[in-house]
Amino acid sequence: MPKFKALLLVCVFILVSFPAQAKIIHVPSDLSTIQGGINGAVNGDTVLVAPGTYYEHINFYGKAILVKSEAGAESTIINKAYSGVPIATFSSGEGNNSILQGFTIQNAYNPDQRGGGIYCFNSSPTIRNNIVKGNWGRYGGGISCYYYSSPIIEKNRLIGNTSGYHGGAIDCSNQSSPTISRNLMIQNRSNNYFGGAIFCNASSPLIVNNTIDSSIESVGSIYCYSFSSPEVKNTIISNGSSYGIIAVENSYPIITYCDVWNNASGNLYGIVPGIGCISTNPAFCDTTPDNYYLSNLSPCVGAGEGGTDIGAFGVGCGRPRDVELTAGPNIEGRAETDVEVEFFIRNTGFFSDTYDLDITDSLGWAIVPTHYTISLDSGQVDTVSFTVSIPDVPIGTTDKLRLIAVSRADSSVSDTAFLTVNCDAIPQAVEVTAGSNRGGSPMSSVSVSFTVANVGSVRDSYSVDISDDIGWSIVPLHYDITLETAQSQQVSFTVQIPNVEIGTEDQLTLLSVSRTNPLARDSASLTVTCSSYNITIKKISDVGNDQGKQVFIEWLSFPGSDPLVTNFSIFRRKDSLITSSTAESVLGPNLSLKYPPGEWQWLFTIPAYGETLYSAILPTLRDSTKSEGIYWSYFFVRAGTSDPTLFFDSPIDSGYSVDNLKPSQPTGFLAIHRPTATKLIWKTSTEIDFRYFTLYRDTTSEFVRSLSNRLTYTIDTSFVDSTAKVGKPYYYLVSATDFSGNESNPSEEIMAIRYITGDANSDGLITVADVIRLVNYLFKGGPAPSPLASGNVNCDVGITVGDIVYLINYLFKGGPPPCEP
Repeated sequence: MPKFKALLLVCVFILVSFPAQAKIIHVPSDLSTIQGGINGAVNGDTVLVAPGTYYEHINFYGKAILVKSEAGAESTIINKAYSGVPIATFSSGEGNNSILQGFTIQNAYNPDQRGGGIYCFNSSPTIRNNIVKGNWGRYGGGISCYYYSSPIIEKNRLIGNTSGYHGGAIDCSNQSSPTISRNLMIQNRSNNYFGGAIFCNASSPLIVNNTIDSSIESVGSIYCYSFSSPEVKNTIISNGSSYGIIAVENSYPIITYCDVWNNASGNLYGIVPGIGCISTNPAFCDTTPDNYYLSNLSPCVGAGEGGTDIGAFGVGCGRPRDVELTAGPNIEGRAETDVEVEFFIRNTGFFSDTYDLDITDSLGWAIVPTHYTISLDSGQVDTVSFTVSIPDVPIGTTDKLRLIAVSRADSSVSDTAFLTVNCDAIPQAVEVTAGSNRGGSPMSSVSVSFTVANVGSVRDSYSVDISDDIGWSIVPLHYDITLETAQSQQVSFTVQIPNVEIGTEDQLTLLSVSRTNPLARDSASLTVTCSSYNITIKKISDVGNDQGKQVFIEWLSFPGSDPLVTNFSIFRRKDSLITSSTAESVLGPNLSLKYPPGEWQWLFTIPAYGETLYSAILPTLRDSTKSEGIYWSYFFVRAGTSDPTLFFDSPIDSGYSVDNLKPSQPTGFLAIHRPTATKLIWKTSTEIDFRYFTLYRDTTSEFVRSLSNRLTYTIDTSFVDSTAKVGKPYYYLVSATDFSGNESNPSEEIMAIRYITGDANSDGLITVADVIRLVNYLFKGGPAPSPLASGNVNCDVGITVGDIVYLINYLFKGGPPPCEP
């Protein structure tokens, strides 16, 4: 029985820990009826219903599932199958996760019970996006909320439902407080009783953003009875056959931001309207086809709480057709070239529309196209482009373009926009454009570029030559290029800045001359400036034969005699930027970056002496090791001046240090016999950078250390070797390794034989054979015990008859076991 209980607990754990994945049940392809789908579902599942009419009545039976139509309420209908039962029932404590969505619930006939279309008893489901129409119930022709039921009722249409007594569309009774939002309730009735749309009995629902119109043969569209105090907000109650809202029997509803209008007996009874309430025609679009959207002129637009609209729907009609045309920027271009202009068109009306766009100009320049037809949805924006050909006209000639857009649906709707095209240059055979001015440091190279363009009407070849003012080295000095019409080419040059003072400038001029017409030429200039001091790290290398954490650095300075520079400061990055495996990919092959990446530490400062080469020894962050790889430390050198705000930085460079000295060899290496193992001991290392000992073992003397005979690593000064075979000699060495991976010379070699006292023949057992071995050894000149110490059974001095007697007593008379040395 205990085993069965344990197995049961495991099964329960598995079921709790691994819930089934939610599934979709299709009706009618998986199961033929909606109720069948509900019966086959578990919490979290979806019952997805295809379009059609289903003659049945459904009950959720407490399941937290979504029952939803595939195509919406208009095409998916649940119709009464028989009388006396609601079409949908929630009576098993359902919560908001039990959802009925997207159905037409119609033609229920339940005159003696609560709920015609939908019945909720002590349950609070979500009822959303349904059409509830033509249903009959004793209380709540459309929906009944009874006995602590507080469902979410949102975005439904309740049309033409009838209650025998109270609540034509919705009945709320016995402490039921649903949230009723964004529903349309029209032409519902309560057969000359109370609440053509909503009846509240000892219940206080939240009624917000609903449209209630044309309640029929009822006392009040909303009737509040017996301590009911609902909150009614942002709601339209209009055209009822009795009062709009009635409150009796200690009921005090809160009415704010509502439009209560044109109700036959009066708009309010027993109620004082609250903030934001109005009583005026809500100006629906068209109630004949049930279009209860608001016109753009409705007083309910923006009159709700926080500037929202009153009612279930926003604006849906009445915005005029309109169009807005905006010109793009004015354009300039060269004579005998084409330019492109843009206009932007927006449909600012409510309806989709099609527009005719026609462009004209003041000077008769060619424009392509001259006409567009474009269709736009409400609010949509589009761009229309035109190509304008500038003829051979004088510079400064301006053509004014006019675009007009006219609605095809309403020719009175139009807009116009203007822009200009200006001729700003005449044709040339060649055009040279200079690139950016450049700056650099002495003894460095910079690259400059120019662009040469053929702006003539035929293919041409050009001689391109560069010159400068003060004779700096430029490579190359000449190009020969051939360009098609409208083609351009960039030409680049490398300029070597000599060892000159900071601030020295050299102007470079590029001249391009047509080979077919020497008169067709153009030139452009740019400037190269010695703008900074040249300071470059030449190398960073390890300082050899030391304990590490030092590198040697050399740097170059140009010009060395520059009086501006008074000192050099060395900075080191606070953390290692990267490791050796990623250095080149991040920093490039030269391991350099522009200053400053990261945070830096000042190390020291030395004076400048007018030299071009300097050096120093620097501390690193830590050493590179065999196990962790190269650890880079990053440095740069700053050339300082008498002005603390003026300085020059070298590119970043990196180096690494290595501990080159190996530790001293371990001493005091000894082996101690144990019956089950050999214990090896040695003295503690005194090296400050000691990391661990390595122990080696081999079966031959004077062996060479290798991976194959490495026994173990340890930071202790002893090790117990339990893997050596009994009676076999083994040879041992121990070495020390520091944190940089340097391994010391090995210790003195020692030999040890693992044995068991009394096991004279080294077979791993103590038997009569060992007694015979001792007898033969002592009295017949036979072979000695192996090793000899294994025959000293009583641990006295030497091997004697006493050891034989001691061993016989142990084996045959229950004497003490052989001693442990």
